[in-house]
Amino acid sequence: MDIFHSHACGLDISDRSVKIVELKKAGKRFELISVGYRELAPGIVEDGTILNDTRLAEAIRILAEKHLSAPLTTRRIAIALPESRTIRYTFTFPKRFTEKEIEEAIPYEAEKVVPFDTSNAYWDFILQGERKGSQMVAYAAAPEKLITDYIEVIAHAGFALQTATLEAQALVKSLVSWYNHDELVALIDIGARTSTISITDQTGIWFTYSVPVAGNHFTEATAKALNLPVQEAEVKRIKNGLTLKQIQNAVMPLLTTIAHDIRKAAVFTEKKVGKKVTKVILCGGSSLMPGIQDALASEIKLPIEIGNPWREIEATDKPDTPLLYATVLGLAMRGLDSHSPHTMLNLLKHN
Repeated sequence: MDIFHSHACGLDISDRSVKIVELKKAGKRFELISVGYRELAPGIVEDGTILNDTRLAEAIRILAEKHLSAPLTTRRIAIALPESRTIRYTFTFPKRFTEKEIEEAIPYEAEKVVPFDTSNAYWDFILQGERKGSQMVAYAAAPEKLITDYIEVIAHAGFALQTATLEAQALVKSLVSWYNHDELVALIDIGARTSTISITDQTGIWFTYSVPVAGNHFTEATAKALNLPVQEAEVKRIKNGLTLKQIQNAVMPLLTTIAHDIRKAAVFTEKKVGKKVTKVILCGGSSLMPGIQDALASEIKLPIEIGNPWREIEATDKPDTPLLYATVLGLAMRGLDSHSPHTMLNLLKHN
């Protein structure tokens, strides 16, 4: 667990942008201290892989120095790793095992399921309770080079990396309010390249799966249907979405694919955990496409809502597209909330 004293700072690095948020605790809520955004040129980061460390460090440094709403009060920072570059797995161990025994056993079990060299991998685990007489343990790992690249870039930008967690965990923190201990929630992050399905409850994330269908595919289908260049089609799709019949006809088969995988993920997790998925929360830039909420609801037959990461944040001036700050807000929120029931993995703990 990482507590950044009275203030916490998150850094969200994506293929297209970098974002920084600093928060402080305000009773049971959070107060915004600073927020900022800077676009990244193509060729700096691709699918979570740093291609140009010098330009990325410079972009973070310029964002921190010139494009924040207020100066930062801490240089210790948390980041979220892309789901496509990490692995998450649920292990089961005998009930008699202590946490120390589980920690010692995990490297041997991980060798059987992790598709990269685990000898120097960064990893962490959390206990997720008992199921059928066994302890359920959430495990996540990332290749050594992925983490060391981020550590070096962040150091060159003038920060110290304190936490490296999974993007889905940060999203759960900022988007999900827990009212029912017996419910499962499906969080659907529809980005540009992929749509990530995460099934979670109060103890943590039970299942994560990336569907190779997302915003770029919606745009390509729109371009073909309207006979437009890709850039013009993207503008049209973002503005009109499924309210335009031609776009609806082009994109709906892709949404059906996503909905099918959401249903499969829900059924799999329900059998594993013994709880029901009661609602779906959408996030990610492509979830803002007009009409997508109703279209998915008609396919999934579950209540669907667009996530609101600012629901617990006191701020006089919020960004124009608040949902795009869900990951970075979740990172900062978790750094301040030592009593959160949703424990966050920190892959820097073990190497």
